[in-house]
Amino acid sequence: MDAETNRRLTALEDELGRLRSVRRSWRHAAAGLGVALLALATLGQATPPPKELTVEKLIVRGADEKSPRVEVAGGKINVIAADGEARGTFGIGLQGPLLHLVDGPGAGNAVLAYAHKGGTHLELRYGLSHLTRLDSGGLTVLRKTEGAAGGFADLVRLGASEHGGVIHVYNKTKEGVVDINADEYGHGYIGVFDRKGKGRTLTPR
Repeated sequence: MDAETNRRLTALEDELGRLRSVRRSWRHAAAGLGVALLALATLGQATPPPKELTVEKLIVRGADEKSPRVEVAGGKINVIAADGEARGTFGIGLQGPLLHLVDGPGAGNAVLAYAHKGGTHLELRYGLSHLTRLDSGGLTVLRKTEGAAGGFADLVRLGASEHGGVIHVYNKTKEGVVDINADEYGHGYIGVFDRKGKGRTLTPR
């Protein structure tokens, strides 16, 4: 056998050895993949996907730091502006559903809808001193006053009675000074009073 033939036989044996090694590697890889697929199938059968996910707090962030984010926690959904202040809240309050929308930090302009004592209330706040409230009793205009309960005193109340419309006007210390309504006979009534309740009334008769 000459040298060239010997060289070719040696090269052929080396190639066959390499092919056997590659085949063994593929066999091992296939076996490993089969085991992994079997494990996943078994796990999927033994552990079905959860129907709900329980977390204490969920945060959904915007595309960048200037975008608002949404936080879900404690039974409420809060929309947080880039400055960290809440601009909107929707959830369940102490007595029922709650919706709170705020114009901006420090402005005081807000919309608040909430349940209270079995009824639904809607409040429109203008700045830090004016408030309009709508509830089952009617429409009330309030203004921030020192010494008043909650910081606000009723100024005008617009409502209704079994006989017709009713308007009450109050001074800043919450004494009634003007009443306008319809009486039981369907006639108009106007009453003007001083702070002690003394005054005059005007009726058609």
